Amino acid sequence: MGRLTCLATPHLADLLIRDALIVTPDGVTPGGVLVRDGRIARLVPPEALRDGSLPPTRSVLHARGRYVLPGLVDSHVHIGGSEAGHEDWRRAGRAAAAGGVTTVIDMPDTVPPLLDPPGVAARAELVRGESLVDFRFHLGVRPDRVDLLADVVPAAAVSVTALPAAGGSDATRAAEVFAAAARAGLRLLLHLEDDPAGRRGAPPSSRPDVRDRRHGDVDAVGRIVELVRRHGTAVHVVHVATAGEAGLLAAAAGQGLPVTFEVTPHHLSSTEADAGRPGSRARPCRAVRSERDRERLWEAVWRGEAATIGGGDAPHVPGESGAPAGVPCGPPGVRELLPAVYAGMRARRPDAGPGELLRLIARLCADNPARLFGLAGRKGRIAPGMDADLVVFDTEEQWTSGSAEAYGRCRPTAGDDRPVSGRPVLTLRRGQVIWDAGMETFGPPDGVFPPAERPADLAVRRPGGRPPFSRSPSRISPYISPGLPDLQRERS
Repeated sequence: MGRLTCLATPHLADLLIRDALIVTPDGVTPGGVLVRDGRIARLVPPEALRDGSLPPTRSVLHARGRYVLPGLVDSHVHIGGSEAGHEDWRRAGRAAAAGGVTTVIDMPDTVPPLLDPPGVAARAELVRGESLVDFRFHLGVRPDRVDLLADVVPAAAVSVTALPAAGGSDATRAAEVFAAAARAGLRLLLHLEDDPAGRRGAPPSSRPDVRDRRHGDVDAVGRIVELVRRHGTAVHVVHVATAGEAGLLAAAAGQGLPVTFEVTPHHLSSTEADAGRPGSRARPCRAVRSERDRERLWEAVWRGEAATIGGGDAPHVPGESGAPAGVPCGPPGVRELLPAVYAGMRARRPDAGPGELLRLIARLCADNPARLFGLAGRKGRIAPGMDADLVVFDTEEQWTSGSAEAYGRCRPTAGDDRPVSGRPVLTLRRGQVIWDAGMETFGPPDGVFPPAERPADLAVRRPGGRPPFSRSPSRISPYISPGLPDLQRERS
């Protein structure tokens, strides 16, 4: 395909993206996108591009038949870090923009941990002027200070993270966390962890600690489901890795419980055999598992059981405390999220058109996380009135994900030098070009802390067993489910 042509000033006021294939919730349509004051003003049909009836614009970008997606919302990153030497916002923002991610939601494992609205305000002020992409935070919760959740408003956070997964040795404390999150109208994120096992180099199948942990994680999911049933807490379980976990969570959602879950690119792309091969440079703290586990996660994607795909970005610099020598723990997945997922889908569904696959990616990596975490009024979709967060994606361009293009401090990437086809060639955040692959240039680090609203399924405290949303049949293809549909306010 021809090279992108962008006639633009550094700070775009008005922009027309023309000759594009636009990925919207209703399908893929040819035409253009008109941007005004950082928002999408209208979608332009091809005939309007030809007859010259459009108002004048300061800048025109010729997509030359490439796809235009909504900017991705990665709801699972660990940019702040808990130790010196961890990734910083300026470099991580570049990695995100180069991967087509325009908004990130950072986990609260910082020093000090993020526990209350004043902490959110202070942290947002620290990040302002450092991040190339827009940013929000998940709050943390300490079992001995669940009272802090009572003062949380959507402007500060709509979600709270408990580490590790609730339901461990102190069942009373776990129940208090679930009950407090439900009372406060907050979505509770739960991590299933392998730490410290995931930091070791041997394949999981050869490690008794991970073999035993597999059964423990399934038991933990069972306890989570029981607490959801008891308290009506909306939960989102992140980096699900095994077939058993996915099956239990999907069954709970099928019963109408407010349960959603995330899968990650590294668990969709790799197995324990890959983790054990010589030269593998990045291993997730949540160990990759068997081929059977990986294929069950893909089934969750096709069936619409998985609500989101998150990068799970948690890069450590080699030599950092807790990381084995030469092997950083926690892959810098934000850069590879879009290309890795697209490559995996394309390999498994070669007969599907690129637009079909990209539409599903847009739902799982942009629309759904925006809806789950209070950003649906501004982020996640290409539609008039939404932020002009846009990604021009070339489905054929080949590149090597393990190259220096990671842009973060942690150079090794989740791809381990595997060539892939498909990459973002231009990323816009609120109408401004923040990544141009052709020029290898970035925009200024002026990302903002956008406002959020309480998601509709959290607006009413539900008793356990009543669904926060309903599932609708796929309109994409016979084998691709739409994933998480519109969240609707519960009627009393």
